[in-house]
Formats: sequence, C-alpha cells, structure tokens
Amino acid sequence: MKITRMTNKQHGFVLPVGMILMTILSVIAISSMRDSALQERMAGNFVDKEKSFQASESALRIVQRLNLGTSYQAIASTNSFHSTAEYPESAPDYNSVDWSTAGWEVSQVTDDHIAALPRAMIEEMQNTDSLKTGKGENNEELAKRYYRVTTFARGDTTTSNTTLQGVVVQE
Repeated sequence: MKITRMTNKQHGFVLPVGMILMTILSVIAISSMRDSALQERMAGNFVDKEKSFQASESALRIVQRLNLGTSYQAIASTNSFHSTAEYPESAPDYNSVDWSTAGWEVSQVTDDHIAALPRAMIEEMQNTDSLKTGKGENNEELAKRYYRVTTFARGDTTTSNTTLQGVVVQE
C-alpha cells in the first residue's frame, strides 16, 4: 500500500490579516489619545477664561457697590483715574489700553488662582439734558450722575483676559 502525504498549501494568510488589524487598532488608539489631550487643553482654557470672567465681574460688583458720592472724589484724585466728564474726547479705546498701568487695582478680589489683581477704571459720563430727572424743592432741575465702570482681569495665565463694563447711577 502506498502512503500519500498531504502537502500543506497554506501560505500564512492569518499573519497579514493580524498585522492589518493591529495597525488599524493602533491608529484608533493614537487618535483617541490625541483627542483626549485636545479636550483636556480645551477644558483648561475654558476654566482659565471663567476665572478671568469671575475676577472681572467681582471687581465690577465691588466698584458698583461703592458710594461714589463720597468715594468718587478720593478715587478721582489718584493719577490712575480717568474721567470723561473733564476730557470727553480722551475716552480710551479699551482694546488698546495698557491695563498694567491703567485704572486702579481692586484689592478686595481675593483669588489665589488669577495672574494679577483685577483693575478698574471709573468714568463720570457727561450729563446731558436727557439725563435730567425732574424738579427739586426749589424748582431746580435734578439730575442723576452716571459713572461707567470698566474692569479688566486675567485668569490663571496671562492669555485669558476679560473686560467688563457697567453703569452706576447716583441719585
């Protein structure tokens, strides 16, 4: 009886398929890691932006709560005060203000996670006839005084900046 041998005709098809699958899985894993790192940076930037916004808003609220009737003269006497009532044509362009020297620091904002103390600028807005509010006891015209408060703050880094404005009306 003659014994025939079966010859193995496999050519290693599993190896190339396995290599292709491993390559695809590696690409997916690397892109997931890059996406995760990008999302982490985006979240960090968002937190930094929120810190600068919160610091600027805190400074704005602090200045708005000042009794400008008594504190205004003391604030106005400093070199860092800016009043458009005296020099209306010199109102600053807030995009180009050097906030490291403009305005005054609002030291009441206490946050260890901001790059520097927020700064504020108070401007007395010009009083016009449209701002008159009626007649007083002796028939004199009463007018409210309006102050524009602008605050600037940085977040945890110097790349996140927020500038806010509000109006204070003094009776």
